[in-house]
Amino acid sequence: MNFVKGKVLFMDDEELLRRVVYLMLEGIGVDVEVASSGEEAVKKFAEPGNRYDIVILDLKVPEGMSGLDAAIDILDYDPEARIYISTGFSNDPIITDYKKYGLAGAIAKPYTAEELKALVEKELLLL
Repeated sequence: MNFVKGKVLFMDDEELLRRVVYLMLEGIGVDVEVASSGEEAVKKFAEPGNRYDIVILDLKVPEGMSGLDAAIDILDYDPEARIYISTGFSNDPIITDYKKYGLAGAIAKPYTAEELKALVEKELLLL
């Protein structure tokens, strides 16, 4: 398996998904930090010295800050942040019009390890 280097911040409110994605990304050689809410993701992103090559945020969070609200706050810190929205709601207008919100893209749930790896590799090649 090819390894890629980079650092990803992944936010999802579902603990099992956070664990699975963490293991998937770690397995391809990426440094990963996870957050369970939009607030936590923004806090981690804003910590001095933290730098993430890619941020993946769950769009819908039942309690607390949504992925889109977190993306807006993160883009206030760094307008060049590479943020992807992740959701199982493929008909959401944010998915089809992600550029309007300053996002790098969207990834529909459920996604495979190969799809996640392809997204990360593509982004890291752009750096």
